[in-house]
Amino acid sequence: MYLRRVAVACCSRCCAACACRVRLTGLQVNGMTTINGDLLKHYLHWSNFNGGLTISGGGSTPVAEWMVISDSDMKSLNVSNFTGILYLYRCNFSNAFTFILNPPFSYQQIVMIDCVGIPDDVSLFNATTGSYLPIGLTGFYRNGTQIIANLSERYYTRNEASAQSNELTSTSYVDTQVNTKQDVIADGGLTIAKTENLQSSLNGKQDVIVDGRLTFDKIADLQTS
Repeated sequence: MYLRRVAVACCSRCCAACACRVRLTGLQVNGMTTINGDLLKHYLHWSNFNGGLTISGGGSTPVAEWMVISDSDMKSLNVSNFTGILYLYRCNFSNAFTFILNPPFSYQQIVMIDCVGIPDDVSLFNATTGSYLPIGLTGFYRNGTQIIANLSERYYTRNEASAQSNELTSTSYVDTQVNTKQDVIADGGLTIAKTENLQSSLNGKQDVIVDGRLTFDKIADLQTS
């Protein structure tokens, strides 16, 4: 199917079983495709959006709605005023001339799984919301170098200082904290009070060696010397 332009709009009065829940496959659109509205849960598969794709809406409740786009080519993607979750499976952005992803709540609103051709650099993400979450074999850029996501990328953190014991942080944050430590202990810089259990260990030692308490077998290599 070849179309010049597509616009899908779903109002808040639509019911969950109505035709607003769009399912499309084998579609080619040469003009801009715009999807907006409060009710989404659309599924677009095996399609070419040659004029680009713009997605907005999703209702007033964060991440209540979702969309799935799979095995599709997109010449541009704009997801800005979108409150839901967008899942992109095996999508190709190699020829994208516009790539604007700015989810208002979290970078986890845009999940890219096994996608290719993403022009953005994750090092430029907004520190609060991020941009997208690369998973699987998704290829993306970090600090100008193209890399491939793996399972660890789904834990890519936007918070420098971890707030919980099981929360990952960034390498730069760890390096910064390590660099604040004292490299060399200078004279007078290490006291007994600063060394855990040192004083109690010293107190347990024998203060004075009395007659008959020091034998050859207690002194290493004394007999051979």
